[in-house]
Amino acid sequence: MAMLRRIATATVLVLALAAIFTLLAQTEASDQATVERFLPETEIAEIARLRKVLGATDDPMLIGIRGPEAAGQLDLVEAWLEHAPGVTRSARWQPNDAATSGIVVASLEPNTGQLGHIAELQAWLQNRLARLRPRPEISIVSAGSIRLAVWEGTRRDLRWALPLIVVALVAISLVIYADLTAMFFLLAIAGCTTALTLGLFRCWTGSLTALALLLVPFIWAVATLDAMHVYHRMRRYLDEGLDNMAAIARALRELAKPCALTTLTTAGAMLALATQDESGLMQRFGIWTAIAALLAYALTFGLATEILRSFKPRRAAPHWPERWATELSLAAERHPKPVLLFWLGTLILLGWQLQALRVDVPFPQILVRDHPIHADLDFVQTLTGTDLSPVEIYIDASDTRGRDPLPLLSALGSLNHQLHSYDETVLVLPLDVIDPNEMKIDVGAMRPDLQAEVIRERLQDPRLKTWIHTEAGVARLQVHFAKMTLERKYEILEWIRHFDQTMLSHHRLFFAGPGYAYAEAEWLGWVELWPGSLLPVLVVLVFLVWGFRKRGLWSIAAFANVLPPVLVLGCMAAFDLPWSLAFIPIPAILLGIAVDDSIHLLWPLRHGGTASEAAREAAPALLATTLILMACLLPLGFSSIQTNRWLAGLLSVGLAGALIVDLTLIPAAIRIWWRR
Repeated sequence: MAMLRRIATATVLVLALAAIFTLLAQTEASDQATVERFLPETEIAEIARLRKVLGATDDPMLIGIRGPEAAGQLDLVEAWLEHAPGVTRSARWQPNDAATSGIVVASLEPNTGQLGHIAELQAWLQNRLARLRPRPEISIVSAGSIRLAVWEGTRRDLRWALPLIVVALVAISLVIYADLTAMFFLLAIAGCTTALTLGLFRCWTGSLTALALLLVPFIWAVATLDAMHVYHRMRRYLDEGLDNMAAIARALRELAKPCALTTLTTAGAMLALATQDESGLMQRFGIWTAIAALLAYALTFGLATEILRSFKPRRAAPHWPERWATELSLAAERHPKPVLLFWLGTLILLGWQLQALRVDVPFPQILVRDHPIHADLDFVQTLTGTDLSPVEIYIDASDTRGRDPLPLLSALGSLNHQLHSYDETVLVLPLDVIDPNEMKIDVGAMRPDLQAEVIRERLQDPRLKTWIHTEAGVARLQVHFAKMTLERKYEILEWIRHFDQTMLSHHRLFFAGPGYAYAEAEWLGWVELWPGSLLPVLVVLVFLVWGFRKRGLWSIAAFANVLPPVLVLGCMAAFDLPWSLAFIPIPAILLGIAVDDSIHLLWPLRHGGTASEAAREAAPALLATTLILMACLLPLGFSSIQTNRWLAGLLSVGLAGALIVDLTLIPAAIRIWWRR
């Protein structure tokens, strides 16, 4: 029977891993810019309507060329683009009027913003650009090409994310326990939890997007927390002389309540992310990580008996984790006041550093510095002097008068004049590139008796297709700014909104494009940083109070778990690492996951004992879970997306710091509190 159970467990494990690989292989790219999902639904709907009226896309492609024969080669590129698939119009832009360099701006047809079309167009262009002689410096950049590069990097990351996690988990379980039983048990629970969660996600949403790159490491990590403690407790009872079944039963009975509390704190903190209205991505991440935590608890306590009874440990576990944790805790117990003063001073110092924390927009440099696209971005940014993060401004008639050609032309001219009043404005499309001697719109130079028909005919020039629709009273401008801080860009956007409210009588403005969407999303993420961090703290605090009941214990746990998020955010400020929307889950993750160590250390103290004794009993499991959590972040650390790398590094620092805090601060606080 034991052999049959082992075969059944191995079969379940293989099927779970196969299911995960199959689901990850079905991951699909999203054609919609992810950041646009952070905007209000009504605003997204209005932009979609206006784009449909104009037949426009927000993804003009910039082809930069620099070389001795650039002038003639730019003419050739423009001729090619007349027959390029998916391109409506092209125009030349030479910012410095240099004969040796220039930019060709290619406007794409509607519905060609999809990643597949962009890949085909880029391949088509590269094939022809390779024929140019002498060979110039060439770069092709667009918001769509950046999305394409991000998706291709994500797809590569997904291929080896799971193998890396599996190898790391096997290595850690063998190093800490020197036994295959821990490896099989952890793999079975984590594999089944991840497969079920991804399967439910796939069924619920209808597709599996690149969010899987974030979900898999965190689901895998959360799924091992309870399983590791159950195995460790069973292993300890086996060493004390209990038989296999008795040890399993006792371990499950004793850990049911503390593991339920850790699961609730983790799920609650993750669900707090669902309140982050500025990030639908973070909402889904929080919800599905919380579901994974609940599934992991059910699977751990539902399958532990069947799995562990089939794989009895054959050798004694190493004792170095217990010795290390015990010595650290005993040192904190012997010198409680210096330890508490050190951590209190650290909290104050890092809390003071938080005022230096700044926010920045990573777009378009969202990939790692050594990625090939960075060379293209730097080249085109140098040629144009822009941040390659354009702002789309749509002008829409608010009344019948606004649909007449003359008011529309007046609104365009006034807005263009206002935009050029800012020193940071480099280029306004299409007015700055389409034959400026004839097509640049200057309302002040028009004769008062100019008829509406003449104006309408002028605005219906084929070169203005997708930019102006006279019958609907709709037009758009695309503004390319120089590099600036997020605060300055947000200030300019607010001024333009004020211009809309005070200067335009018959039209209203709508904003879109990466320059607006990223600035708006990052600013909202910054504004919501502290309120968004407070909710996970309150959720965790409620569960701690409910679980421990004793004021001393839950207050110590609360203080110990405020430190890791402050430690991470303070380090970001000290090392001038800017805050970004991708870092929103850091406080919730650290609070929801790192609090598990505090609960397992404090749970035995409800009925007496010392913190060093509790640390000695739980040390291997605490060390193993921390190492596994950090190992699960390893794939993100090698991601081609820079913010993923920073996220992995910051969370690893926070998790390691949380373990040190728990093993030192808790014994010191217990020693002083116990005396009182």
